[in-house]
Amino acid sequence: MNEKPFVSIILLNYNGERYLRSFLDSVFKTRYPHFEVIFVDNASQDRSLEFVKKVFGHRFNLKIVENEKNYGYAQGNNIGLKHINKLSKYVAFLNMDVLVKREWLDELVKVMEMNPNVGATQSKVLLMSEKDRIDSCGHFLDFLGYTYQRGEDEKECGRYEEIVDISYPYGASFVIRKSIISSITVKGELFDSSYFCYHEDSDVGWRIRLAGFRVLYVPLSVVYHAKGGTGFRYDIKAKEGPSNVVFHLTKNRIMTLIKNYSFINLCKYLPILLFLEVSRAIVVLPVLPNHSAVTFKAILYVFRNLKEIIRKRVIIQMYIRKKPDSYVMKFMVKPNLMYNVSKFKKYSKKSK
Repeated sequence: MNEKPFVSIILLNYNGERYLRSFLDSVFKTRYPHFEVIFVDNASQDRSLEFVKKVFGHRFNLKIVENEKNYGYAQGNNIGLKHINKLSKYVAFLNMDVLVKREWLDELVKVMEMNPNVGATQSKVLLMSEKDRIDSCGHFLDFLGYTYQRGEDEKECGRYEEIVDISYPYGASFVIRKSIISSITVKGELFDSSYFCYHEDSDVGWRIRLAGFRVLYVPLSVVYHAKGGTGFRYDIKAKEGPSNVVFHLTKNRIMTLIKNYSFINLCKYLPILLFLEVSRAIVVLPVLPNHSAVTFKAILYVFRNLKEIIRKRVIIQMYIRKKPDSYVMKFMVKPNLMYNVSKFKKYSKKSK
């Protein structure tokens, strides 16, 4: 019987002390024979680092990486990639606010071993607070770059039990084939460090598709997500926390389209996206003036950094693209403005 391949699991942490005991306990109890854990700390201000060293530091398959500042999700995980074992065939990414079922990794790897054209696989993600409710049974993009979580907030009732193609793998729990990383890397980075957080997983998934590889949702791989608990995204104590979310979501969505679409589709869909973002900012100006200001700030960021974004676009279009847009868009969904309006309202209530 063939030995199962070695896997490097990258766990990025920022101020996640309250999750770490249960989270790391579940990861180390994973029913998979060959894996290492690379714990990357983004200069946490709580006692995360001391706790991990004290409680888990004795484990032979744990590496601890200490960053000098909070690099966010994108660059933090890029740094983690520099420390993976050379023998690794796959790399898993987990948020530090998830609990994993023991078979989560085995199921993801099993599907990839059976399908060499699969570049990445995503777990079924259920909510930690309500374990019978869905966070994501596969992530999808629409033609404008907005994201959709299949089954979000639905009761888990066995509706999504088939392995299916998805647009991109959810950053909370996914595995990527190490051999394809170099073929989708831009300027030495898997995740675009200018994103800091949000949409970095959809951007990577788009490139995986452009390179000709599949992205699959694997329902037998199950994890539980304490949604919103990933403190490394922004300082939750800071007054500007919600504004940072809007800023990164908006600028990253626009950059993802600019980098990855062919010229024809970029001309078709980018103006629509910009029109919707500007229109929404104007409409909510009387009630959410800060939200509107940050939206315009995000658009301004894109224009100020357009030269660098275009340089990355050239690399993607010339060296990464192996498939036409039609192949990528086959696994997207049509824009649903009402869905995005409802998500915006939900978020806006939390941001006030």
